[in-house]
Formats: sequence, structure tokens, C-alpha cells
Amino acid sequence: DPYEGIDDHQVHEMAELLDMRPSDPRLQKFMRELEEDKKRISETGKAWTTERYDSRRIDCKAPKMRPKPAPPSPPLLVFFAWWFEEGVKKYMELRYDMKAKVFHIILNKSVALRDVKIAGRDGEILQCWDLFA
Repeated sequence: DPYEGIDDHQVHEMAELLDMRPSDPRLQKFMRELEEDKKRISETGKAWTTERYDSRRIDCKAPKMRPKPAPPSPPLLVFFAWWFEEGVKKYMELRYDMKAKVFHIILNKSVALRDVKIAGRDGEILQCWDLFA
């Protein structure tokens, strides 16, 4: 009997599911392999999808990952503003050069003041973190 030790109901159910005849050698081989796998798993005591690992083992620690490099700082910080003055819309572009630590101010998209150092109320020169919108 090619299906020795295998339930006849399982054989017929699998044959119907796979659209094969029980006498097909491919089905016989498949059912034998399936039964061998079931026996091997039941002998070892392991479940189909679950494996248990000893949490005290050294190799179970999470891998050490390199820290991500810091993003590069931008070379320029740019702020745009506009307002109405006497019914006319005015524009201002304020640029802060991070390396030179100076401001470039562009008024009404044409008048440019370059390399301007601006002092705050306390007399200290403004820096990039003194700017906020």
C-alpha cells in the first residue's frame, strides 16, 4: 500500500484538493513526504512556526548599529517677508550666511545690502539662532 500509515480520508481530501487521482505517483510521494515531516516534527517537539531561543545567550543581543551621521548644516538660512506700506506691497529677503556669519538683505527684490552685521538690543551681534519667524 503506497499510503501505509496515512488516513484514507486525508488521501482522498488531498487528491480532491489538488485535482489528482489517489493512484497518481506524485500525490503518493507528496503524501509520504508530508507524513514524514509530521513525524519528524512530532519527535523533535517543535511546532511548525515557533522556535524558542534562550534569552540569556550572548548572541541573542540586538546588533549594535552605527549612529546615523548628523545632517549637514545648510550654507544659507533664507527668510522671506512682505507687507503693505502706503498701499504698496513691499518685499524683503533676509539671508544669513552660516560660514561668514553675516546677513544679506534684499529689499523690494532690487536693493541689496551685503555683508551686514546686525546688533541686537543688548549690543551683541545677531547670529543664526536669533532669527525666528
